[in-house]
Amino acid sequence: MGEKYLLVTVLPTNSLVKNIGDYIQTIAVKQFRDDWDGYIDREETNNYKPEDGQKRKVVFNGVIIRDVNNWPPSPYIVPLFTSLHIFPSVADELLTKNVDYFKAHSPIGCRDLGTLKYMQSKGIPSYFSACLTLTLGETYSNKQNSNTIMFVDPILPDINDVVKHKLKAMCRIINIVMTSAPTVVKLYRNKFFKSYSEWGYRDSTGITDRIRTFIYVCMFVSIYSSKFEKKMLRDAHFISNMYRISEGERNNNEALLSVADKY
Repeated sequence: MGEKYLLVTVLPTNSLVKNIGDYIQTIAVKQFRDDWDGYIDREETNNYKPEDGQKRKVVFNGVIIRDVNNWPPSPYIVPLFTSLHIFPSVADELLTKNVDYFKAHSPIGCRDLGTLKYMQSKGIPSYFSACLTLTLGETYSNKQNSNTIMFVDPILPDINDVVKHKLKAMCRIINIVMTSAPTVVKLYRNKFFKSYSEWGYRDSTGITDRIRTFIYVCMFVSIYSSKFEKKMLRDAHFISNMYRISEGERNNNEALLSVADKY
């Protein structure tokens, strides 16, 4: 009986949106083999027990866990840890409870220096591997015009901070409208800004949402025009990792992998 391999996925927990970056982490692993035996959700590896009783090999990369109670993986999983990220909020508890497990499967490749520091503080052999998505060039290439400028999830000020300092914000917005009206008008029509919110997605239908869109656009132009030419901002493509999911995609790994593939 030959070896079997599982892909780690993270099905949506939100009914509206999914951070498709989780599945981009998955295709970074998927590209290296054609004979995957199936999928396993990131938060359910501790309960895994295959019917055939055969162990599965699993590459753990990206964010490995949110709930420390769902760790460590079951004895039916043989892990390879590379490009790992651990949320700071759970790092100490996760590593303290699982030092021996990580040591048994070390060295641990860490996606970021923060995770590396946590690992080293617990005496776990580890190294900085960077992110596995850096290998996507093995399979994917840029088919667009090389002059295309793309903004991926540019961070904008919290709308609550804008409201809190409304007088200062109002002056800033008036100045932007007076000096950058063509840029504001074009970006206001952009789908990205119509759906932008701090949590990932909103429907822009009512007057309140239109005002929010206008504020977001003005804040974006104010911040980014100090670094980039306004023409470039007007002509740029905007994309978000927060993908609006359909009913059929909600519990469908194949569909979400296809979305990641298109991204």
